Amino acid sequence: MAATYEAIPERQKELYQEILFAIWCSLKNFRNDSSSATYIYRVAHNTGLNHVRKQTKEPSTVIATEEMDEPLLNHKSDPYDFNHRQQQSLLLEQSIRKLSVDYRQLIALSLEGLSYPEIAGITGLTANNVGVSLVRARKKLTELMR
Repeated sequence: MAATYEAIPERQKELYQEILFAIWCSLKNFRNDSSSATYIYRVAHNTGLNHVRKQTKEPSTVIATEEMDEPLLNHKSDPYDFNHRQQQSLLLEQSIRKLSVDYRQLIALSLEGLSYPEIAGITGLTANNVGVSLVRARKKLTELMR
């Protein structure tokens, strides 16, 4: 989830740590109103949103794409296939980051395999609204990936 909020690997690591710390601190407030996974995703979601808000107030830094997108080493599959999948994955990540924060979060939770009701519990939307918004987010994502 940190990668959907932050493009820079170092900041992704920082955000990941923030998310883990927020989850650890908030576990005492868990009341079993929902599943533990839904609660953890909600904490991660809120932490990610706060991170984005904080980052938008700071001056942005730009780094070269080559620095962010180092190839994975020690792969055992066909190099062409690996390269193609890596490029597709990179394009998907970059396109997701171009979405609005709301759409980005819905796509991320969907990619995590959560159902509409689970996503609704995390985001505060209704399950129907999640479905409609996901259709719009996927359409926008498809346009960005062309």
